[in-house]
Amino acid sequence: MKFTRRTGMAALAASPLLLALPACNRGAGEAGALDIALVSKGFQHQFWQAVKRGADQAAEEHGVTITFDGPSAETEVDTQLQMMQAAIDRGPDAICFAALDPEACVPLYEAAESAGIPVVEFDAGCNSDYPSNLAATDNHAAGALAAEHLAEAIGERARSVSSAIARSA
Repeated sequence: MKFTRRTGMAALAASPLLLALPACNRGAGEAGALDIALVSKGFQHQFWQAVKRGADQAAEEHGVTITFDGPSAETEVDTQLQMMQAAIDRGPDAICFAALDPEACVPLYEAAESAGIPVVEFDAGCNSDYPSNLAATDNHAAGALAAEHLAEAIGERARSVSSAIARSA
């Protein structure tokens, strides 16, 4: 797979998830590594593959054990919820979760809270008060930054295009 700015950003986004979780240690002790379950929106798209690579790298650097699960497609909400339930049943030290459906995950967050398992959200959250943190892109800021770079890249042509559009309206 080609390394792009987007895949690099995804890998960087995965690292803070693992750095924040040692504070959630539920008793792994000095001898045991933290066990963290990551449940993403998928694994087929290059973005999720980059998130997995970043999480694997951060886990290795920090001596953390991770599992990484996600449905085959981002339309498979039920499959993702089953993966989240399996993670809760396994009882890791923490769960990182990227919700496909912000409402469907609420009962599972309640189950994680009852089990004393911290949940850190990434990419997209759940409509629950329980999660410890959300690591996500500020889409408005990202769009503004993209617009700045686009305007810089096309320069004078941007004014020409704007003028042409204004004349045709």
